[in-house]
Amino acid sequence: MKAIEVPLRDEEHITFGTGVDGFPAFVLFRGHDVKIPYKVLLPDKLYSDFSILVTIKPDNNEGGYLFAVVDPLETLVQFGLRISPGGPKQSEISLYHTHPEDRFVSKVLAKFLVPSFAKKWTRFAFRVLDSGLGVPNVTLFFNCVEYGSIVISSVPWKEQLTFDTASTLYIGQAGGLILPPGEFVGTIQELKLTNEPSLAGVQCEDIIPVSQ
Repeated sequence: MKAIEVPLRDEEHITFGTGVDGFPAFVLFRGHDVKIPYKVLLPDKLYSDFSILVTIKPDNNEGGYLFAVVDPLETLVQFGLRISPGGPKQSEISLYHTHPEDRFVSKVLAKFLVPSFAKKWTRFAFRVLDSGLGVPNVTLFFNCVEYGSIVISSVPWKEQLTFDTASTLYIGQAGGLILPPGEFVGTIQELKLTNEPSLAGVQCEDIIPVSQ
């Protein structure tokens, strides 16, 4: 969330709100535009093992990208997280992780169907780590409970994801050229990437170590 400048420069599209337990959060309205060079917050190479921690309240069932690292041509999501409709009373949470060899199509590393959570405060977290067989194991924790786990046998995990040097990090969207489009409208309290995969399982504990 450090990508959002404080004091806020565009209060018409982004403002402060109140999150879980009274903690501060950011409210993103339609038309917001938060983007920075990825190097400001992310390493040149993504961690081999990592976790993503999220606390949000979407305003609708459309979901959208919570964040996306987009290539210089803005046609490929190299790394990102997207919520989309998954069927009656369901939402789909997709983790994008496009291997350096895949230059033409954004790749979904893992996706999970969960109960729809529009207009509800929801916590979820991804834990991604080497399964020991050279392929990643992806686990989703949804509302503080281990929800599901997948071993992705089709992805070589020894080569770390390297971002293009001119890539852009978007918050709440993936730019104007990515299809299908996906602008997130709602409130974000927590959106963290850390190289400590164990933090995904303790997201809802009162004391969480400082993440990167």
